[in-house]
Amino acid sequence: MPALHDDDARVTDEELRLLLMPAPPIKKADADNSFWYRNAFLLAVSIFDTVMLLLFPHEIYRTFNIDPGATDLARYLTMVGWSGIGITLVYAYSYLRDWQFERVSLICFAVLLTNYGHDFFYFSGLNVPLQPMVVVVAVLRLMALVCMLINAIQAKKAPPAHRRLLPKLKYK
Repeated sequence: MPALHDDDARVTDEELRLLLMPAPPIKKADADNSFWYRNAFLLAVSIFDTVMLLLFPHEIYRTFNIDPGATDLARYLTMVGWSGIGITLVYAYSYLRDWQFERVSLICFAVLLTNYGHDFFYFSGLNVPLQPMVVVVAVLRLMALVCMLINAIQAKKAPPAHRRLLPKLKYK
């Protein structure tokens, strides 16, 4: 019978050793090789959305024929822009530091899916002609959602530690 850690412990020394042992690293052969490309695309879409929301809200007003004095919409666009920055930072920190990445990626996907649905129903209720730029942005955001879903599903196959934003360049 295995010895307990101390008189009151409910965990044996062997169980404690196994619990405290670090997880085995992912081998390069088992890693998802397209992870970096999806993350680069997500970062590009995030930067584009944030710049449009925070720096050029008048373009959104012009596209949807909204009065520039709509203060509630201005506050909403600012809030969405800053929350996008926050989600991007938490997602990047979680990925680069391997901090609960499986959970964080799934939560970020759920938040962005909710935000996309909210925007879809809000802006589809406006009676304006559909413009090509609106369709392009909607498709880009939908593609970003698909990338987020794939990253959440493949989170356990993320490239091994020493993660970085840029891929490792190989020199001959």
